Amino acid sequence: LNALGVVSAVSLVSEAGVQVYTTPDQEKQNLTLNSVRQSLGERRVVMGVDIGKEGVPKIVMVSPLYAGRGVLAGAVVLTQDLDAVLYLLGRSSKSILMVLDHSHRLHAATDITLSRKFLEPLMSSELSHDRGLITLEGRDWRWLVYPVEVNEGHDRLHFVSITDETDIVRGQYR
Repeated sequence: LNALGVVSAVSLVSEAGVQVYTTPDQEKQNLTLNSVRQSLGERRVVMGVDIGKEGVPKIVMVSPLYAGRGVLAGAVVLTQDLDAVLYLLGRSSKSILMVLDHSHRLHAATDITLSRKFLEPLMSSELSHDRGLITLEGRDWRWLVYPVEVNEGHDRLHFVSITDETDIVRGQYR
């Protein structure tokens, strides 16, 4: 899965949550992921967005592993960096995509430089609206905000999609 680019890292953790293996091309992950604790504690598959020690959001899937009937041996942890996912989505949709926290701190983006230009106009919107139109550098940009629930212990993130709508908007007023 790692070699195919499906996930950025595969790790195995013991029943105590201690990392015992990670893919060879990865250093040990900072697995303080709440998903690991939740999966081991509840003995179920947990999927979602989680934030590691370094503060970087990751898409995570944790599945308990058993050694015999009902004997918990640990878990397998599959993670994908949010930047990689945003890049693929942004490229296919021709959008600028970013993930912000509640204080407008940029966590991930398809284009960091371009995303930073939109932060000030977005901050004035307080992200309380789920959509809007921004004129920036002579272009009309439509933005959409989707709340992203993060696994236990972290504040909600905001997924922001920004698309150049100049031709559509200006075509409406002709």
